Amino acid sequence: MILTTVLCFAAPAPMEEEAGKPDLLSVLAQVAPELVDVLHRQSDDALERLFRSLGPPGTISWGWGVQRSEHIRHMVELLGSAGSAKCMQFVHILTMICNLPLHLESQLVSAAGYELSGEQQLDEQDLPLPPPKRKYSLRVMTTDPVQHFEASIKASLLRRYEQLCRGLVRPVQLADVRVAVRRTPGRPREGEEGSTEHITTAESFLRLRPGVTVLLGPAGSGKTVVAHCVACRWAQGQVSSFRLLLLLEFRQLNMVAECISLWDLLSRHSPCPEDEEAVLTFILAHPEQVCLIFDGYDEFHTKFSPLGAHKGPCEPRLPRPLAELFLGLCSGTILPGCSLLVTCRVRDLLNLTDSTVDCVGELLGFDKPQVVEYVEQYFQGKGHGKWVMRHLLESRHLLNMCSIPALCHICCICLDHLFSREPCSAALLPATITQVYVHILRAFLNQCNGRKAEDRVTPLLRTYQAEVKELSHLALRGLDDDTIIFCDDDLRQEVRAFATSTGLLCSQELWLPDGSFGEGCTFIHLTMQEFLGALYLMTSESATEAQLRKKLNLKSRWTTKSDPKSVFTDSVHLYLCGLAASACTPYLMQLASGDSRVRQRQAAVLKVLQQFAGSTSLTGPKVLELCRCVYESQDEQLARSVGLRCHFELRNISLTPVDMEALVFVISAGRQNVVIDFGGCSMELECLEVLVTCQHISCLTFRSRKYDDKFAEAVAAVLPRLPNLRRFAFIGGNMTEAGAAKLARALESCPRIAELNLSDNILGDQGLQDIAEVLPKMAGLTTVHLGKNNVSLDGVLTMVEKLVTCPTFQKLHMDDLKDTREIHVLLSHRWVLLTHTNTYMLHTYH
Repeated sequence: MILTTVLCFAAPAPMEEEAGKPDLLSVLAQVAPELVDVLHRQSDDALERLFRSLGPPGTISWGWGVQRSEHIRHMVELLGSAGSAKCMQFVHILTMICNLPLHLESQLVSAAGYELSGEQQLDEQDLPLPPPKRKYSLRVMTTDPVQHFEASIKASLLRRYEQLCRGLVRPVQLADVRVAVRRTPGRPREGEEGSTEHITTAESFLRLRPGVTVLLGPAGSGKTVVAHCVACRWAQGQVSSFRLLLLLEFRQLNMVAECISLWDLLSRHSPCPEDEEAVLTFILAHPEQVCLIFDGYDEFHTKFSPLGAHKGPCEPRLPRPLAELFLGLCSGTILPGCSLLVTCRVRDLLNLTDSTVDCVGELLGFDKPQVVEYVEQYFQGKGHGKWVMRHLLESRHLLNMCSIPALCHICCICLDHLFSREPCSAALLPATITQVYVHILRAFLNQCNGRKAEDRVTPLLRTYQAEVKELSHLALRGLDDDTIIFCDDDLRQEVRAFATSTGLLCSQELWLPDGSFGEGCTFIHLTMQEFLGALYLMTSESATEAQLRKKLNLKSRWTTKSDPKSVFTDSVHLYLCGLAASACTPYLMQLASGDSRVRQRQAAVLKVLQQFAGSTSLTGPKVLELCRCVYESQDEQLARSVGLRCHFELRNISLTPVDMEALVFVISAGRQNVVIDFGGCSMELECLEVLVTCQHISCLTFRSRKYDDKFAEAVAAVLPRLPNLRRFAFIGGNMTEAGAAKLARALESCPRIAELNLSDNILGDQGLQDIAEVLPKMAGLTTVHLGKNNVSLDGVLTMVEKLVTCPTFQKLHMDDLKDTREIHVLLSHRWVLLTHTNTYMLHTYH
C-alpha cells in the first residue's frame, strides 16, 4: 500500500509563543504526509506508546495488524485537535523512541522545544509499557551531507533489524554462530573436492575487507539474520572500518525496474540527502570506505553473465540492468576497493564465482548443545517445557531436524502446540519435516480470533478450508513466479487479515519502483510458502497431476558452469513426498472434503519415486535427494527399493543430520550390507552419530582434507558400534598422531575389520606406532595401507614387527618412503621382504 494520503489539520488559533519560534501545530500539519511514512516504519510497541500519549489513561490498545496504515493516519489526524501540551508530549516521545530523518527531527524539536513543563511531563502510569529503547539516530546538527546520509542509513538499519528480530527467542550473537571457511574458493569439477576448510565464528569470518565475501547456507540457516546483525553492529558503532554500509535484499531488488542507476541502487533504502551530488562524490572518491551487503542472491530473478560485464568507467546516473551493476561491483569495475558481502545458498556459488570471490564461508547449523539451549529458552516459564525437552532428546528425528535454526524454531512451535494441553505420546510426534509443518499449520489456525478452534466438533482444517485454499494458491503462484513478497492486490483483504492474525503472513515494508513506501506481506518463512504450495497441489480441484509431476524432480547439489540458475525453491518436492505419507492422509481429506483426488495424487507421487528408485544412472547427490524424498514419504517398500543399492558414493556436498537420517533409513530398509564412501563432504559431527543406528555398513570410507583430528575422534566413537564393518578408510585427511591415538583405541574394539586404509595423513612415526600397537589385536586383519604419512624406515620396521604377529595378515602398502632399498628381515621366525616398486609390498614366507 502506498501511503500517499494527505492529512490536513484544522487551522489552530494562534498560540502565545516565544518570538521567532515556529508554531508546532503548523509544523505538524506541514510534515503530516512524511510523518505518516515515518511512523509506518516504526515498531508496534513504539506506535502504542505514541497513541497512548494522545489519549486518556487506560485507553484501549489498537491492534496494529492489517489495519495498521489506517490507524497511523488516524493517529496523525488526532494531533490537529490534541492541543499544544499533548502535541509536545507526542513529539517528545516520538524523538526519544523512533528513528526519524534528521531534517524532520530538527523541525519538530525546534518547534516543540527540548524541555517539558511540569504539566507536560510523561506520566508512566499513563504509559504502562517498557521504557523507551535506546535511540541511535544522530542528534548532531550538521551541514555535512555525508553525515546526514550516514545517520539516516543507521536509523533505517536499526529499525529493520528490530523488525526482523521480533520473533526470535534470543538476540543473535555472531560469536556463537559457526562458519566453515573455504580456504581456496575455486570452482570444483563434479565429484571432486575443490577446497579445504576450517571452522571459525561468524564474528571472526565477517571481518569485512575489500573484495567479495560470500556467506553460504541452506534455507533456514540464518543468512539473512546474520547479514542484518552485521549491519546493525555497524549502525551501533561497533564496526568502524567503513563510513557507509548499505544492506540490499534481492527479494526487494526483484521489484525494481529493469534498469537502475548506481546512485538509485545505493540510495534505495535511505531517504535521499538534500545534496545528492556531495554524497555521490564522496562514494566515488572513497569506495574503500563503503561496504555493500547483498542478501539472498539465490532469490535474484536474473542470472548474470560475465559477458555482460561493464568494462568502461561507471556513470553513476546512467540506468543499466541490475545484473550488470551487481557484476560490476563484484568484479571491481564499479567502485573498485569497496567491500561486498553476498549471501546465497550453496547451489548458486558457482554462478557467483564467475566474478572475483575472495573468501567463502558456509553457515553451520545448531549442534546438540545449541539446540537444547534454544529450546530451553523458547519454553522458559511454560509448564510443559520439561515434557517437550524430554521427548525432544529422546527423538533422534526431531533432534536432527532442529540442527537447522529456522526449523528448530518451527519445531518449537509445533511441540508447543502438541504439548500445550496435556503430555503428548511419543508415538504421536511428527516423524518427518512435512508432518511438522502440518502440525504448525494447525497450531497457527488454532490461534484464529483467540479461540481454541480444536474444541469445536468440526476438524480445524475443514473449518478454515477456504482460507487455507486461497493462501496455498497464493503460495504456489509465488513459487511459480519466483515471488516472495506479495502486494495488496494479490489476495483479498479479509484473507490477509485472517492470515496475519494467525501468524501465517507477516507485514513487509516495500520500496516501490517510484521510490515511495508501500506495505506488502510475506509468509513467515519461505519453507512455509513451499509447504502450502505443495498442499495446494495435493488438495485443489484446479491443480493438475501434470503440475504435480513437474515439481517432482531430484535436485543435484552439484552444479556446473553451464547450468542455468535454478529457481529459489528447494523443498516443494520434499513436501509433496511427505504429504503422500499415510499419516498425512486424514488432514488432506479435511482440506479436500474427502475427495478421492487426494489418494490419486498420493499414488502418483509414490509412482514417480518408484521410477527414480529403479534408475541406475543417478549421481550420488541425486541418490541422496531420493533418500530424502523416500524418508518424507515413510514408505517402507520404496525405502527397500532404494536400499538395495550396494554402493552409496557421495562427493563434494554438504551433509546435515537430516540427510544422514534419510540415508540410514533406506539402507536399513534394504537389509543388506552396503559400502558408504564420503569424499570431500562437509558434515557436522552429529552426522556421524546417526550412522550408529545402521547395522548394515560393511565398508566405510572418509576422504577429504576437511577432516582433522577432531573429526577422527568422532569417527573413533562410532566404529566399535558398527558390527558388520569389514573395511575402514580415513584417507587424505589431516589426522596427526593425536587423532591416530584416539583411532587406535577404537580399533581395538573392531576385531572384524579386515582392511584398514589410513593413507595420505600426517601420522608421523609416533602415530604409526600407536596404530601398530593395536593391529595384532585385530584378529581378522589382512591388509593395511599407510602410505604418504611422513614416516621413516624405522617406523615401517616397527610396523612390520607388529604385523608379522598377525596370523591372517597378508599385505602392507607403504608409498613414498625415502629409503628405497630392498630389506630382508627375520622377525618372529618369519622372513620379511620389503621391496620398492610403485608401492612397498610386504610378503611373509618361511
